[in-house]
Amino acid sequence: MKWAAGYLSGRAMPLPDGLPGVADGKHALLVLPERCDTGDGRPTAVTLDAKAETTWSDGTLPTDPGLGGTRSVAELLVAAANRGMEAAGCAGSKPLRVVSPVLTLPKDAESYRSPMCRIRGLDLGKAAEYLEYQVGAVTRDLQLCSVRTRPGGDQYFDALMVAQPRLSALFDGATGGKAPARGWRGTGVFADDYKVVRADCAGRPATFLMLAPSLRRQTAPHFVSFTNAVTQRLGCAPVAPGGSGR
Repeated sequence: MKWAAGYLSGRAMPLPDGLPGVADGKHALLVLPERCDTGDGRPTAVTLDAKAETTWSDGTLPTDPGLGGTRSVAELLVAAANRGMEAAGCAGSKPLRVVSPVLTLPKDAESYRSPMCRIRGLDLGKAAEYLEYQVGAVTRDLQLCSVRTRPGGDQYFDALMVAQPRLSALFDGATGGKAPARGWRGTGVFADDYKVVRADCAGRPATFLMLAPSLRRQTAPHFVSFTNAVTQRLGCAPVAPGGSGR
């Protein structure tokens, strides 16, 4: 869960041209076509991570790795994927390409404005004074909401919905075989540091995930608010108990 959310959160934006993946200026993920799946049917993904630091007298600070922005990262990722598929013997007749523009977000995260990530019901009370949020992609395939502490930028929680079939396949087998709790629709698991549910939504399986690092943090109400907002936007039945559909 932590691995997937490390790419499907924050400033990640969907790759264009139907490519099942995401990218920002430092990270990227692309799920390869089914012909590259493992022998037992699991999807194969190519990832990119870039880090850079500036060293000064009092220590080090993270800085821009200088890869040229989201589009350059996306092109680098796809080039690596094409080379990897050739080496693995699962390349198609034509290489993958990034042709259309790659969406980007404003440089700065948003300071607190109730509600968090502009999602109705996602109100964190007094704790919000020390938080900032980033609204990522909001599409039929993907919705991302990242909340961080101020100062420091540590993870408070990440919430995401993934319905793009190949991206959603990354979570196959991770949601168990029964509802995570009474009243929830679909299958899921509620662990100490994450909550995940998969259910049909508007004719497709959708995976809802929330990660929070602190065992003391009560995220269940926030997960309910997030899933209710997403299902209402997509026009499908609620996943959480007590939600209202269209």
